[in-house]
Amino acid sequence: LHVTPSVFQKCKKEIALELFKAACECVNPEILVAENLIYKKNPDRIFIPSRHEHYVLNNNVYIVGFGKAAFGMCQKAAEIVDEHLVRGIASVPVGTMEQRLKSGPVKVHPRLEVYEGAKDNIPDESALRTSKRILNMVMPLKEDAILLVLISGN
Repeated sequence: LHVTPSVFQKCKKEIALELFKAACECVNPEILVAENLIYKKNPDRIFIPSRHEHYVLNNNVYIVGFGKAAFGMCQKAAEIVDEHLVRGIASVPVGTMEQRLKSGPVKVHPRLEVYEGAKDNIPDESALRTSKRILNMVMPLKEDAILLVLISGN
């Protein structure tokens, strides 16, 4: 078998592209949430593989998310727990939703609220208002509530 340099270069590029795609998929926040928040039936519950624990769902789930990937993570978690979600809040950087709209229509779970703030990672009034909304949501939670906190960034 004789492989010309141009064919060899093309193969290297294809392999590099496949490796890049696989690496991106491994760190895709929505995929990570789906792999680590598993819905089970009878009774309805979520399973967290890393903790080897089940949590019973009874319209008792709240979601909070922070960071660039917060919307995607919160949306995926909301889809998983679906009717058991009482309320969710995602705090994302300014421009996040506009950027997502460039890829097509954005579906937001009806009980998930998304707020933009902290342009260029600088705290501002909008981010403060969102923080207060989150506090007002989580402070009255009872012992049987499930609070999922999803954080991206550094």
